Amino acid sequence: MVNGPLFKQYDALICPGCLAPAPRFSDFPIDFRPLPPKLVTAVRTMPFNVTGNPALAIPIGFSASGLPLGMQIVGRAFDEPTVFRIGAAYEAAIGLIQKRPHLESVSRG
Repeated sequence: MVNGPLFKQYDALICPGCLAPAPRFSDFPIDFRPLPPKLVTAVRTMPFNVTGNPALAIPIGFSASGLPLGMQIVGRAFDEPTVFRIGAAYEAAIGLIQKRPHLESVSRG
């Protein structure tokens, strides 16, 4: 991807960071190793680890069960400032920084 045709027309690509809410802490085994559990296979941040495009994952709200949801903003190679500006503008516009999950809905269980 790097600076292909998409980035000639658009400043950034907005896409999901994950296809499902974050897993609960209780879903991870006590002896968890850095290998992802089966619930984390829906993560969509890996492609940009190899393309050279900066990507910023930010929270966008909470699922019906109270777990966090996120998106990622992907920019042109070496254009981190634009990615950060878009992320900051989005966070300011939705006011999510003041919102917190309902802890009873995310407790171990």
